[in-house]
Amino acid sequence: FMGNKLDSISPPFYFKYFEDKFLKRADYISVPTEGSIAAYNPKYKNKFKVIPQGFDFRTVKLAAYESNPSKSIFAYAGTVSQIGIRSPHKLVAYLLTKKAFDFEFHIYSNQVNNLQELALQSEGKVILHQGLPREKLLQELSTMDFLVNLENGTSTATPSKLIDYSLTQRPILNISPAAPDENKVDAFLNKDYSKQFILKDVERYNIITVARQFLSLIAK
Repeated sequence: FMGNKLDSISPPFYFKYFEDKFLKRADYISVPTEGSIAAYNPKYKNKFKVIPQGFDFRTVKLAAYESNPSKSIFAYAGTVSQIGIRSPHKLVAYLLTKKAFDFEFHIYSNQVNNLQELALQSEGKVILHQGLPREKLLQELSTMDFLVNLENGTSTATPSKLIDYSLTQRPILNISPAAPDENKVDAFLNKDYSKQFILKDVERYNIITVARQFLSLIAK
């Protein structure tokens, strides 16, 4: 869509004509968040319905969580890039300055090669894993002390990762990849999760709830 702020390259100007033609013909346009509406032509705002992404909660199986009193064990799962909103490099670089802390930072990604050098510097504290199927991944994440989310810097999109993270029932450290909040990182390393991100009303992402919302549009 024309108002997408996440891509580094803007779409061709003529895309707006295709988008406008579709928006004009549609009875309804569903978007996952209220903020998403701002990314579209405002003259069609009355057609937009906020219907979140849906997940089958019945497939989620969590592992037993046990805290390790001697170290913090946490994880990030998702895309890893060298720069930009999917780059954990600055966070990892800061963590490597925390010589007094014993920790394990597990990173699950199909782009772990982008972090090989920092992982070697960490002397075993940064542990790289290839990506896992969602159900297995959620089990692994549910054993962590907390999970790391990199903010995308826009209100027009909400990462589905935050929904998956919330389903694991583990605290979420939500930080800027460009300028990690060092005080917040330190607090989490000390097992202080008072500033954790909490996704409100997780049940609204249940696929059963979402399906009912779509069916209500048909009924109209």
